[in-house]
Amino acid sequence: MKKIVILTGATGGLGREFLKQILKEDIDEVWAIARNEEKLDELRKQYGEKVVPVSMDLSDFSSIIELEARLKEHMPAVQYLINNAGLAKMGNYNDFSLEEIDFIGTAILDSDGKSLIEKIELSKRVTDILNKMYRRD
Repeated sequence: MKKIVILTGATGGLGREFLKQILKEDIDEVWAIARNEEKLDELRKQYGEKVVPVSMDLSDFSSIIELEARLKEHMPAVQYLINNAGLAKMGNYNDFSLEEIDFIGTAILDSDGKSLIEKIELSKRVTDILNKMYRRD
């Protein structure tokens, strides 16, 4: 059984740093997940065969289903799940719709109500799927 790491948001600055560090661990593969297929291919070229590019958008539910199917097919031993994917939308908190606020999760505001830091609530479905598949009760 292959020992893998699932790394979302793999092509961004933090994602690349996570990748560099995790490749030092005793693992067989890093499933590097991001939307940009070209950048994922660059990661594989730069860091080698352990990097498995997985091009998908985790904000799209069909991608979650696809990831679940891939996990069931390969049945790897998931060593780490690094939820690093996200997006940022800058602006005044009052300008966001209720749907955007629900998706964004949390926002830290200064005294003028300007958004300083926005943290995207990552899809918890990935974690839920892994917990169901790999739970050791």
